Amino acid sequence: MKLYLLPLSFITLIASVCSAGTYVGAGIGALTDGGDLVYTARLGYDFTDDSDDASIVGLELEYLFTSGDESLLGATADTDFSFIMANFRYEMALAPTPTDLYLYTFAGIGFAMVDVDTFFPGLGQDSDDDTTFAAQGGIGLKYLFSESFSVLFGYRYLYLDETEFELYGLPLEPGSEGDSIIELGFNYSF
Repeated sequence: MKLYLLPLSFITLIASVCSAGTYVGAGIGALTDGGDLVYTARLGYDFTDDSDDASIVGLELEYLFTSGDESLLGATADTDFSFIMANFRYEMALAPTPTDLYLYTFAGIGFAMVDVDTFFPGLGQDSDDDTTFAAQGGIGLKYLFSESFSVLFGYRYLYLDETEFELYGLPLEPGSEGDSIIELGFNYSF
């Protein structure tokens, strides 16, 4: 089983015993600078009922995973990124209530776990990992197909603070970076 499917299974199990206002969701997106896929799983709680209000406020716990491979002249590097984020979410109806179309925005902080595996001809394999601060923000559209099921289409900016690695006995500090992600996802409310 792929490692990134485990958090989604756990979130689904936890949400099955939760109260109204609780939702689970998942998504897939692409990094705009390289096209690598980003997988997301989330567990959230809406503090306001979307059927009665023109705005919704919520909190969510989110897991993101992406992986990148690079190669040059026989040398390879495989980097895995796993993020755990806590998000504040705000949604606003785009028409008078009741409506099925919402504009959403979110901001979150958390941490990223980065794992680098490399191979260089003549030097062999080496690997290292680091954990660092991460932050994100995004905006998008949410469409309610029913009281329980919604589809999301949005943009996310994901920031990763500086990381430090030691590969082949040499320190490597690639610095901080940010990536834009275009994504499609769904939420299921209980």
